[in-house]
Amino acid sequence: AGGMTDRGGVASNSDIYVLGFQECGGILGKREVDVETSLTRYFEHQSPGQYTLLTKVGMWEMRLYVYIKTVHIEKISGIRKDRRAMGILNVIGNKGSLAVSFSVLESSMCFICVHLPARAERLTQRNEMTDSILSSIFPSEKRIPILLQFDHLFFFGDLNYRVDLDYD
Repeated sequence: AGGMTDRGGVASNSDIYVLGFQECGGILGKREVDVETSLTRYFEHQSPGQYTLLTKVGMWEMRLYVYIKTVHIEKISGIRKDRRAMGILNVIGNKGSLAVSFSVLESSMCFICVHLPARAERLTQRNEMTDSILSSIFPSEKRIPILLQFDHLFFFGDLNYRVDLDYD
């Protein structure tokens, strides 16, 4: 996946950008269009004609966008999307995960963007939610764990884990 330059611009040698957002406002309404439009304009301004929105997935205030260098579009196959709502009663999508997978030539990739519960006392809930996400995203007919289904798997987002250090 790609990175930004020191000036905040797009690094032209990066082939793929995967951007995940949590708490980005709106419920799949105008804000989603604003986020997508802003990202597309940013890529067009920084590197005109070089990047294309490959796919996107959204749920409530969570978004996941995949941009790829336009010259590589023909190398992409098997695009899949998945999502898991894990908020109240596992129905509300304010917490949970968004996922995209695809292959670039012969290499398979999976990107899982999550939003887990905050607060120190919810550590067990975060761990259980992570286990649930990893066991339910892109279920395999052969029951192969997700960690073994792809050549490259990226798990990121608002994990809400905290490091509690004693500074004394």
